[in-house]
Amino acid sequence: ATIREYAAEQLKAAEEAEAIHERHADWCLQLAETAEPALFGENQKLWLTQLEREHDNLRGALAWLVEHGRAEGAVRLAGALARFWEMHGHVAEGRQLLEAALAMQGDVPPNARAKALRGLAALMVVQGDYAPATEHYEESLALHREQGDRRSEADALAGLGDIALL
Repeated sequence: ATIREYAAEQLKAAEEAEAIHERHADWCLQLAETAEPALFGENQKLWLTQLEREHDNLRGALAWLVEHGRAEGAVRLAGALARFWEMHGHVAEGRQLLEAALAMQGDVPPNARAKALRGLAALMVVQGDYAPATEHYEESLALHREQGDRRSEADALAGLGDIALL
């Protein structure tokens, strides 16, 4: 057995697995949401490297959130990772994970859903899948307008403009 498997068995035996997974997911969400805005700045390379190094942890946390019906956490984490997935070539995987998170039932803040939709649309554009990307950008745009988030509204409009250009 690997060290990871042994540790998982020990956690399960101690009945602490749920609490540990929750703390792990919280840590991953904090990391992703801290890194996300920095992916556009002078520390971009540093943050991309950090996210790549933690990619297995981020995947694991997202899988746990989805499996345990934690819709808000899953949508927030997937939405925060969309740009990283796009920039580091994890397009197909990111699309699949965003689709899984967005398909979940549960209360998700409109701004988190809108960001995840925008991220999914961007990955679809990279794959040349323009029709569903347009739908997701339009839904994202409507949610951003309802929230009065002009900056994110502009991002959704820019995505729609990219599709029209392509």
